[in-house]
Amino acid sequence: AQGGNGALLGFEHRMRTSRWRVGTTGGLFADPARTLRHRLAAELQAEWFATRRLNLNGRIGRYERDFQLLSPFFAERNSRFAQFGSRVQMKPWLSFSTSHSAHQRYDDGGRFDQFSTESISVQPRHPYVDSFGISFQQTTGTDLALGNQWSFDVRGRWAHGQWYQVVRQETGGESPWAMNLGALARTSQGTGQLSTSWQDLALEGVSADWSRSFLGARRLRASVGGHWSRVAPEGTNAFLADVRLSWDFFPGHGVDVSWDEQPTTYSTRTQWRGRFLFPEAGGQRGAGIRGSIDRHVSRIEGRVYLDRNDNGTFDDTDRPLRGAEIVLDGGLTRTLTDADGHYSFAAVRTGKHRLVISPETVRADLSLLDDIERRVLVPAFKTAVVDYRTCVNRRVAGTVFHDLDGDGHRDPEEPGVPDVHLVVSGRSDTLSDPQGRFRLSDLPPGTHEISVDPGSLRDGDTAAGPWTVLVPVDRDPERIEIPVRPLARPVKRRVFP
Repeated sequence: AQGGNGALLGFEHRMRTSRWRVGTTGGLFADPARTLRHRLAAELQAEWFATRRLNLNGRIGRYERDFQLLSPFFAERNSRFAQFGSRVQMKPWLSFSTSHSAHQRYDDGGRFDQFSTESISVQPRHPYVDSFGISFQQTTGTDLALGNQWSFDVRGRWAHGQWYQVVRQETGGESPWAMNLGALARTSQGTGQLSTSWQDLALEGVSADWSRSFLGARRLRASVGGHWSRVAPEGTNAFLADVRLSWDFFPGHGVDVSWDEQPTTYSTRTQWRGRFLFPEAGGQRGAGIRGSIDRHVSRIEGRVYLDRNDNGTFDDTDRPLRGAEIVLDGGLTRTLTDADGHYSFAAVRTGKHRLVISPETVRADLSLLDDIERRVLVPAFKTAVVDYRTCVNRRVAGTVFHDLDGDGHRDPEEPGVPDVHLVVSGRSDTLSDPQGRFRLSDLPPGTHEISVDPGSLRDGDTAAGPWTVLVPVDRDPERIEIPVRPLARPVKRRVFP
């Protein structure tokens, strides 16, 4: 599993009667370092055949934040969802299906997106049309952002296979509509599939696949395919290939091998599967087993530490930071640094990922020397190392004084100015004491500007500014002196008779 070591305990059960079909799925990711409530997953599916012409169906589930597994067995993570639908057989040649679904997915900050979908479809008995339907999806979120999408779907058949067409229109988007068009053909030499995607009458991508069975009874199956994208990111391959091989070496048991090319690397996967049947009264009971070896997975690790000498490398003079939270890819996976300041994400897919350190988990007297959000490209079979460096916040001290002679330097006879309001680049502020002294704390290394609030000066006084100060990493900057000067008063000339 991602984000650490642990054991997955899962179950799946299916039951069927003359009126009911019920399925349950559940699991627990057994990692003692995580809260139990955040490690559970459960899903219930049910279908009720109320009459010969009416059946009702539903699906409800909850998959908590820390329940993470790279497997289609548990497709949902960090989400809650519910779906209800029905199917009515109006005529022997006509049936209607309706459904309503709601889906909430949370990110690392507790924010969520919610999807609500309403759909209706018709299944006429036609030699070339299997079904056509229309659906409406509404999306809302924590920021009250609203998005609507209409979808029209038509599916049918032809002499050698099937075809489909899906048209989507989004309200308020830059691209008002999109379309997918595809077909499947079966011949004596194998099965071929072709699909295309369009955006505003422009071809965006093409996918093709060809598969064939060998050795009789479909014991050995092979497929070769690829995908071309017109909008592939710069520096990546526009065409990506894939190869799959499946062998059923015994009835109910087999092995699958796949190779997929990705935009920046490639991946391989070997999966074995099996099913055992046990005789019992009234029939047989089955149990299945499935496992896989993923060679496309890699690892991300690093350290959060106090870089005391600012050399960019963790050494004996530096200090590790414990308890800093690192979030991977928007919050579906997260971890905390240990006593050595170390963190790791295991079983990470190759390609591009996004790392974010939670600033609130870093000590208040420290500042990050690196960006909060980091982009990392993980190569196949490798470990990507991403460190976060911190430094101690520094303080700036100085004096505000009355520059009586206007030379910009404080002389012994020039007094300090009390109650002057000083502001540092919108970060912090302070007031000078009765002797004109001031101190600005918790300033991260870098260049800052100190300015004087004109409203805090006495009538007739002015300060130029702002004053630029460079805060080093390893020490506090030198004291600064801020002169306040009286406004030049106009000289009135009087001529006596």
